[in-house]
Amino acid sequence: DGDDSDDPSDGTAPTGPCTDDLFEDNDELAAATIFSGDPMTDLVSCPEDEDWFAIDMNENESLMLDVSFLDADGDIDVQFQDATGAVLASGSSASDNESVNVNATNAGTYYIRVHLFADDGVDVGAPYSIAINEPPTCPSDSFETNQTEANAASISVGAYASLNVCELDDDWYAIDAAEGQTISVTLSFLHDEGDVDATLYDPTGGWAVSGTSVTDNEELGPYTVATAGVHTLRVRLYSDNGTVIGNSYDLDVQVN
Repeated sequence: DGDDSDDPSDGTAPTGPCTDDLFEDNDELAAATIFSGDPMTDLVSCPEDEDWFAIDMNENESLMLDVSFLDADGDIDVQFQDATGAVLASGSSASDNESVNVNATNAGTYYIRVHLFADDGVDVGAPYSIAINEPPTCPSDSFETNQTEANAASISVGAYASLNVCELDDDWYAIDAAEGQTISVTLSFLHDEGDVDATLYDPTGGWAVSGTSVTDNEELGPYTVATAGVHTLRVRLYSDNGTVIGNSYDLDVQVN
């Protein structure tokens, strides 16, 4: 489901009139119903009749958009769009309900498009509700707040377990090494839960070595130190692929 194909029906969709809800005719972006943020219930998604809602958001504001329904009544998909119609986030599972984590880069009016992908129930159309909730948060670890190079956490040789990296919230570490020594770094994680990349920089800020595979774990080095001093390690969540926010990893650092 969720690909907005032209023929979602399997031929068993109910027939007859669809009972509109109180917010019709909000069938297009220009006629979107103003959404105050309070839960909206007793809504109905009808075949070939989109529902649009408008919501004002502040710059960098985040929220969780929850659309509740029974897939047995009808498969409802949802999109979150900006004023140009660009889709910023969407939910199109083949199960009950859709939850979409959305972020407003700029202050302004954004739009929620609700679409009945397939009418699977006994009655024409599918009932649903919309609610706005606080977005889930990414857990921090013992080294926070090390999200910038200036705040890099100083670490020595050894293993560090149960660390966590979040999208748009890098982890930085500072590693001291003398000229001629070698630095080796291993990050252990599950790629299915999130694609973690890492880059080591020399004391001048120049690139030294990086790990950017699309599999579990990253290994950097051994890198031979050309300039003595503090090297910085940047750990980045390139993409959050899993079911939980962020990705956990173990870090092992060796300087020889």
